[in-house]
Amino acid sequence: MATKVKAEVCNRAVVRYKNDKIKTQAYTDEASRQIVEAGDSKAIGRMGEYVVMEQLEDLGFKVKLLSGVDSCDLKVKIGQSWKRVEVKTSTVGLNTTARADGTRSKKYAFNAIKTELFDMIVFVFVDYDKTVIKVGGAEAKKFVDLWGSNAINGKIIVFPENYRHCKEFGREIMLDINKKNVRLSLK
Repeated sequence: MATKVKAEVCNRAVVRYKNDKIKTQAYTDEASRQIVEAGDSKAIGRMGEYVVMEQLEDLGFKVKLLSGVDSCDLKVKIGQSWKRVEVKTSTVGLNTTARADGTRSKKYAFNAIKTELFDMIVFVFVDYDKTVIKVGGAEAKKFVDLWGSNAINGKIIVFPENYRHCKEFGREIMLDINKKNVRLSLK
């Protein structure tokens, strides 16, 4: 015998659904909202891989999207060889301690970074009003190894709201994505 859904159950479900939807409405940038609406963290990460693939293709690179269970996410052809690319996507988070003016600073946490499995790493920062992509090569690998925290499944590194780690000390480790910086990261 089928169970009839009560109106009050449906009403509570609608309220919960609307509350969940409000969380994604905070993202005013269309690209950011589409990435966040992809679903859970795995789906958001996969969506980030597609965004990076499209961005690299727009820059004129030949790109292969891998299955999602391979040791890296993308392969990019540079010259005659294919280079391994790892894509890490993070949605904006807020620090727990408030500033003097009552606001809280933003942060982006990237985890499960295994530096031995890629030639270039791409960080996708999904903010409320924009999505920013940064790339890094050998210097970035060393940087993550040195300053990243150890976890069970790799390294974790956290960036503040300006997308620059405090330990960069004026150096440009993570570069904006463009043709020149991708080539620099993959040489």
